[in-house]
Amino acid sequence: TTLCRSAAMVCNLAPVNNNNGNQVAATATVDVTSYVLTIDLTNLTANFIAPNQILTGLTVLFGTDPTGIGAFTESGSLVNVNSNGTVSGVVGSPTHWHADFLSGDVRVTTIGGGQPDNGIIPLEPGVGVPNGGVGNFDPFIYGTGHFTVALNGLSAAPTVTGVVFNFGTQIGEFSAPGIPGVPEPATWGLMILGFAGA
Repeated sequence: TTLCRSAAMVCNLAPVNNNNGNQVAATATVDVTSYVLTIDLTNLTANFIAPNQILTGLTVLFGTDPTGIGAFTESGSLVNVNSNGTVSGVVGSPTHWHADFLSGDVRVTTIGGGQPDNGIIPLEPGVGVPNGGVGNFDPFIYGTGHFTVALNGLSAAPTVTGVVFNFGTQIGEFSAPGIPGVPEPATWGLMILGFAGA
């Protein structure tokens, strides 16, 4: 089995239908430097139209488990989604994400403690004409969210063994593991377009 490892490993979720029959796709770049976990989390969905396609979490699985977590940061550009599928920029920074420690693994998510705002949506033209529920979760992180989590209790660099993406407005609404590797941009784009046209 091929494992995602630290040193800026990229893990991808190729286009797949979620439990509601809507396509989702994503990629995450995960790195651990000086015992700080860094995550760049991107929504690559080709036709975002519903809340169940919002990227709202990532669980990072470790082979060498930390014993806890410390300081957390979040950043990204915010937008509102308009009824015609365009987006409008929003002043400010994300404030709704947090980190959870799960028996040696780490999850970053916007779910928990109220409305799961600031979920991640794809860049245009990946935004379609949204249904009425999408506006309930404005503003969104546009394209990519950036997160850091301090890891406690490690005596050596940890090994990242995988990631799990979470879409939707509840934990577990739709979860799928990432596959390690870095496909060429042209190949990744064709994968998305091919799936959208299927």
